[in-house]
Amino acid sequence: MKNLPANNSGGAPANRGNRNSRFKYCDNQTNNEVIGFDMKILLIFPLIICITITSSSQRPDSLLHLLENAKEDTDKVKLLGLLSQEYCLYNPDTAMLLVQEGLDLAVKNNFAKGEARLLSYMGDVYLSYGNYTKDLEAQLKSLEICEKIKAPEETGNTLHAIALLYSDQQEIRLSLSYYLKENEILKNYPSGDGLLWNQLNIAKAYRILNRLDSSQFYLDQAIESAKNFYGDHFPGDLLNTLGELYYYRGQDEQAFIFYRQSIPDLINKQSYRQICESYLGLAKLFKNAGETDSCVYYAKQSLKIAQQRELLFSQLSSASFLATLYKSLHNIDSAFLYQELNTNVHDSLFSVNKVKEFQNIRFSRQIEQREIQAVKAAYQSRIKIYVLGGVLLTFLLLAIILFRSNQHKQKANFLLNKQKLEIDSQKSKVEKAYRELQSTQAQLIQSEKMASLGELTAGIAHEIQNPLNFVNNFSEVNKELLVEMKEQIDKGNSEEAKVLANDIIDNEEKINQHGQRADAIVKGM
Repeated sequence: MKNLPANNSGGAPANRGNRNSRFKYCDNQTNNEVIGFDMKILLIFPLIICITITSSSQRPDSLLHLLENAKEDTDKVKLLGLLSQEYCLYNPDTAMLLVQEGLDLAVKNNFAKGEARLLSYMGDVYLSYGNYTKDLEAQLKSLEICEKIKAPEETGNTLHAIALLYSDQQEIRLSLSYYLKENEILKNYPSGDGLLWNQLNIAKAYRILNRLDSSQFYLDQAIESAKNFYGDHFPGDLLNTLGELYYYRGQDEQAFIFYRQSIPDLINKQSYRQICESYLGLAKLFKNAGETDSCVYYAKQSLKIAQQRELLFSQLSSASFLATLYKSLHNIDSAFLYQELNTNVHDSLFSVNKVKEFQNIRFSRQIEQREIQAVKAAYQSRIKIYVLGGVLLTFLLLAIILFRSNQHKQKANFLLNKQKLEIDSQKSKVEKAYRELQSTQAQLIQSEKMASLGELTAGIAHEIQNPLNFVNNFSEVNKELLVEMKEQIDKGNSEEAKVLANDIIDNEEKINQHGQRADAIVKGM
């Protein structure tokens, strides 16, 4: 990592591929000291939240006071939008009423920029309800208006919201495409520290896609942006992303330092999702180091915060990690408990109906764009025909004039015939090009349908895979139990063999249950 300030460097990075070795912290802290450090943070965590809520509660009151005296104009639209954002997280019903009122007022006043903002805010409210489909619809409508009126700031904000939405749905490539579009706008219209967060999100997306060099490139840019905006005090989100990149590069010592340094700032800003990521990152590092107790502690801390804040994706990551960890420790009961939690959270996030609705919105949007392009192409073709018709009419008028000219009658007739032949040739070419364009448009629409159908099929296959994984896991457990039961029978220990047999029967029932579940999913589809 280049150009890092001294207090964030933490010494030279570890060699790549050395993740299985026990690492030593560069600041010579023991595991207990590290845990004590984070326990202090957790103890002051409620106090920080109380102070933040008390100070922020004054803002809605001041906005409400301004709203009482506001006229029915664009300023009131802006106030309603700001107020809806204040209520969005803790009172989404009120936020939705405010957004709807602002949206109606924006339409009434022909305030297109305000309409675009309110639609994006409406998407945020739908997101707080967990309705990703409605969120996507609102954001796409907002983006359409932003691009139509050429409003770069609003376009960038809406692109960011859509990118986050696709990221939540694990559509990383789509998410990355919107982040890159936002990046082009922010480079031309920089505003605050928005470019820094955009570069961080792009770096994260490339890291998830395992394109570590590209991730490093944007992370270096984010570091420069952070220096310009924050000086040497890096925000926790940047430190968290640095920790992730170093972890996936196998540089555990460096990753540990950045994860740990990210936590105080993330807690101060109440960035709960990033807090969960940092805790889970520390858990993975402790697992690599063979420190099982510390690994379990940080993984459970991540899951605890995710459950308290209802962060389903963070719950999914933490529960999956704990299930895998306990399975490797042969703690079947705990592994089953966290696997079941992982399954429940996964089902609530990626049910077949939700995936289908989300895919349909994207498919409809793509078809709509194709239809708009087809209409534009047809319109341009008609314009060309009209132009050619005008040219033809002009030549006809000229022919009449030449025909009436006694001095140049023969010459005028010759020119007229020649020009008519050229026009007929051009018209034939235009008609042929128009037919080819119609054929190409039909092929494009059919290709888009087949591509979207393929993506939907992949989503369905992913849904069926979950209960099949469950069946495979219990089958492996039964194999181990049968081996142990055989050993007990050989020893003549019939009572222990009966206990193991009962466990195998219970597991077989669960295998049957999840097999029926997979069968029900297939029949349901």
